Amino acid sequence: MIPTTPTQLKVELLKAAVESLSIPPGMYEKAVERYEAVTSFLDKPGTRVASWHPSQSVQGSAALGLAIRPLGKEDFDFDVSCEVAPPSHLTSRQVRDEVEKRLREDANYSRMLNTEKLRCLRLDYSEAERFHLDIVVARIARWQSQTGSAVQIPDKALEQWVGSDPRGYIAWFKLRQMVIRRAVNEMAAFSNVKKAEAAPAPEQPKANEKVPLQWVIQLMKRHRDLMFEGNQSHDAPISVIITTLAAKAYQGEEDIIEALKNVTARMVDQFDDAAKTVVMNPVLGSENFADKWPKKPHRRIAFFNWHTRFAQDVQSLLTADKIVGIGKALETLVGANPKSAAFSKQAQFINKLQGAQSLGVIGSAATLAPTYLGAKPMPAHTNFGREVT
Repeated sequence: MIPTTPTQLKVELLKAAVESLSIPPGMYEKAVERYEAVTSFLDKPGTRVASWHPSQSVQGSAALGLAIRPLGKEDFDFDVSCEVAPPSHLTSRQVRDEVEKRLREDANYSRMLNTEKLRCLRLDYSEAERFHLDIVVARIARWQSQTGSAVQIPDKALEQWVGSDPRGYIAWFKLRQMVIRRAVNEMAAFSNVKKAEAAPAPEQPKANEKVPLQWVIQLMKRHRDLMFEGNQSHDAPISVIITTLAAKAYQGEEDIIEALKNVTARMVDQFDDAAKTVVMNPVLGSENFADKWPKKPHRRIAFFNWHTRFAQDVQSLLTADKIVGIGKALETLVGANPKSAAFSKQAQFINKLQGAQSLGVIGSAATLAPTYLGAKPMPAHTNFGREVT
């Protein structure tokens, strides 16, 4: 699209900047390959874990189409749910330990295994691959939610099962992408997640397949990463809180700028209590995504500090009407490299059209427009400032 107004230019630059943050195809394909290998290993007949009918599926940002390139030296976080049906008498620790024991039967997995996480088993791959797999062991507990896809996961610190519903959450988020233009029977939409089946990893959406909500959340996550880079990263608002509040605030805006403005303004009104301390899983009333905040109140403060800064930086972009101001505001949101990538992509697009004499100007204000609309063709650009004859 040829941007003919500051708003159109902002949309094109925002999309290009966020798209430059996409997980490189090679990295994602390698993560999918590793996911499939772990799935096959846990499914191998004759093992105790296999007798529990494990069912693996991708969850988190990769499943929601919200994955972005990690900042600095951080790894891409590839979340995997491993649902099992163990004997009911086994404790959460026993089930988690059994899956860990199975992974340790492979020398490579044993070397990569990180058991320090409270609710998952992490496989840390090599620095060159730059990603890790977080395997969340989950006991099937369909009765716990109306979606029919609820599970219980072992919490290492609490030494007990806690409720969750990653499949139901993915279905809910997809519904939020479609809001609210027509009546939707939400429970019918969950019917495709009631049965746990080993699922192939989803492909990451192309730019023309994303809805404004996805662009906005990816932008929020990038801004969050920039604000909490380095030693402060452990206090950064977790992605599921940002995603849930933003998705609840989304009202079907079809324009990215409108979605960015409105979702940012509304998201702090989407908490599930008056004190703004609770963010419930929208498909499982027993799971509070902000459950760490009471014991770590500085994380709640960090969330609101981030939102205040983000709202200010968004406002700077919305009010900018000159190219320099737009570029400066964009850089505060995404960082220097994505901003440069966005401007470079836009310049290449304009130069290509100019070279093909498909781009011209209209009127004394020299507004850019396609030549098929009557714009006067612009001469092709050369490195020496000459016209091409």
